[in-house]
Amino acid sequence: MPEILEEKPFDAAQGKETVREAEPIQEETAKEKIQKEIAEIEKIKLTPELKKEAVEEAVKIKELDNEGKVSRLLSLAKEKGLVFAVDVAKKTGDAYLLDSLHDSLIKEGRFREFEK
Repeated sequence: MPEILEEKPFDAAQGKETVREAEPIQEETAKEKIQKEIAEIEKIKLTPELKKEAVEEAVKIKELDNEGKVSRLLSLAKEKGLVFAVDVAKKTGDAYLLDSLHDSLIKEGRFREFEK
């Protein structure tokens, strides 16, 4: 069986093979990309009516445990959109809750389920 040889670039002026240097690859992780997309979603502003509703929801969910809060926020995201759910989380004043929501959304790209 004939041997398959790898072709290499040849520099005719020098009469030898040339070696190309690898260019550095800047690669974002999937998590970083999703975090950037979520950050863009958070920049979207709510109407005054929705802001008022977000405050009311924030008061309601404060009584739940963290898992219940995240579950309710995910339900709100399905009903009213991600921007609303993130705003509710912010209005609770609970940074851990907002982080938990982000983690839940990042998990396997779940935030895409809520895009409209």
